[in-house]
Parts: sequence; C-alpha cells; structure tokens
Amino acid sequence: MPVKVEQKAAKTTKKTATKKTDSSYTVNCVIKITTEGAKFSSVEEANTYVTHKVQFLDVLGNVFKECIVEDGGHVIYPAPPVVEGYAFVGWDKDCYNIKEDVTITALYKEGGENNYAGKKFAIIGDSISTFREVIPSGYSCFYPYPTGDTNDYNQTWWMQAISTVGMNYCANASYSGGYVYGTDVTSGTNAERIKALASKTLGNPDVVIIHMGVNDATNKQEKAESFKASYLQMINEIKSQYPGVKIFVCTMIAFDSGSPTATSLYNDYVQSIIDIASETDCELIELHKVINFTNLSTYMMDAKHPNAAGMKAMADEVVEVISKYYKLK
Repeated sequence: MPVKVEQKAAKTTKKTATKKTDSSYTVNCVIKITTEGAKFSSVEEANTYVTHKVQFLDVLGNVFKECIVEDGGHVIYPAPPVVEGYAFVGWDKDCYNIKEDVTITALYKEGGENNYAGKKFAIIGDSISTFREVIPSGYSCFYPYPTGDTNDYNQTWWMQAISTVGMNYCANASYSGGYVYGTDVTSGTNAERIKALASKTLGNPDVVIIHMGVNDATNKQEKAESFKASYLQMINEIKSQYPGVKIFVCTMIAFDSGSPTATSLYNDYVQSIIDIASETDCELIELHKVINFTNLSTYMMDAKHPNAAGMKAMADEVVEVISKYYKLK
C-alpha cells in the first residue's frame, strides 16, 4: 500500500524501494533529514507541523527579534545590537536543530567595539564551503553529505564564524570542484562567479573570505607561479567589482591525496597565499595550521572534506583572526 505523506514537516521525503528480483515486492518508507543525518520517520511525524518560538535578547535582556521555526529547523542569527563601549563576541546558544521554544542572548565583552558586527559577509570557495540551500542555482554542491555530520548550514565553518563575529550573511559563491586557475564558472577568476558574491537583497559585500586551492593541487596541478598569478587576478577582480571590500585569504586545509606531487604543490600554494597576503592589503588566516597532515583522522570525514569537528576548528581560527581587528581597549 502506498504511503500517503502530505510532507508538512520540514526536510521529509517518501521513498519506495523495489526488489530487483521481484518488481511486485516494494517497501515504502519516510525519511527525515536532521542535523544528526538521515533518519526513518513515521507517517504521523511527517504529517505533523510543530513550531517553536525563537527570541533574541540584547545585553539587557530585551527581545529585539522574534521568529517562528519548524521543529528541528533553524534560524539565521540577526545582526547584534551595537552597545557603546562593548564588543559583540557571539551568542549563548546554537540556532539550529531547534526542538523547543528558546531564547538566544547576544554576548559582549566590555572595553571596546566590534567593527565587523553588522557587516555584510560573502564567501568564495570550493566544495569545503558549499551548502545546498545557499549557493547559487546550478552550482555543484557537496554539503550536506548523506553520511556526514554537517547537516545544517549553521554548522559550516563560515556560518559559525560570521555568526560569532556578528556579520550578516550576504552570499556564498562556492562551487564544488572549483579552481582558482581557469576561466569557466568553476574558476575563482570567472566574472559571473565574482558577481555572485553580491546579494539581491543586501547588495555588495563588505567582507569577502577566500578558501580555495585544494582542487588546483589535486587535479589541475599547475605550477605555483601560475596558481599565484590566478589568485592575484581573483583578488583584483573582487576589488574591482566591490571597491572598498575587506578581503581575508585563507591558506588551504590539508588533504589526503596519496600523491607526492599534490602534496608538494599544496605546500607551494600555501606559501603563495602567505606571500599574496603580505603583498596586498588582504588579511591572512592560516588554516593550514589548523587542519594539517598530522590530524586528518580527527578533523576530516574523507580525503578532502572536514567533519563537524573540523568545521568548528576552522571557524575558531577565522574568529580568532578577525577578532584582532576589533577595537578592543
């Protein structure tokens, strides 16, 4: 008998499996995607619409934003209120996998200000920075991966970082399998891809973070000089498109390619990015020191992609670097 699912609940789908040796034998099931991964669901659960109230509180405990979210769903952190003499330093609770009414409070540090709170942020990267719900239509995507543990975009390294800093999400122009080198849409120098760093609603970004190069090392394997030239071209294109934008460049996290050539190129590319940061007015985030060849088993879900622990480690380093540019007294 077919399973009737109205699919009122978020992230549910019905699937029918047919036995290969007997097409008359079928099995119906309902699948629900959660932050813990894909799980079996009952029809009753899939057809039940449960919501929760989320309230955001300022430093005085006043509600400055309120929204309704489906059970197990998420919200995007709002821009935190500016408090004179205080620097915003994050939120006291996660904003995903919400299972009950919750209040989330903005946290501050006395004695300074956070120049990045409220700024519009964009990211350009490869599969490590993709997420299905946020990248442009038609862009190849990796996350969320069916057997992975990063199943909500609030768990990604970039969203964790900008939420902690208090920036507004603007756009994500990441492309799974993307390169720095080249001219097509997978390339960081492609004009249309750079245009995707802007938002139709928020406009141009104030801050752009770049994390690219792994695919260049493992697949295209161009010489370090060519890689550096392409990387500089990408930066110049971003600056031309968005005058006054602040750019942070990330060195690449390590990977397990099994190729001595790729490993050698990785080291050369990392040094190229370090050199680029010193030669331009871009700021450097050294993610190669966070996920390196000694801790891949801890932080990676496969040869190239970080797990939830890896995402958190990357986010912490990004926040650490950006926090240096707060005006703390």
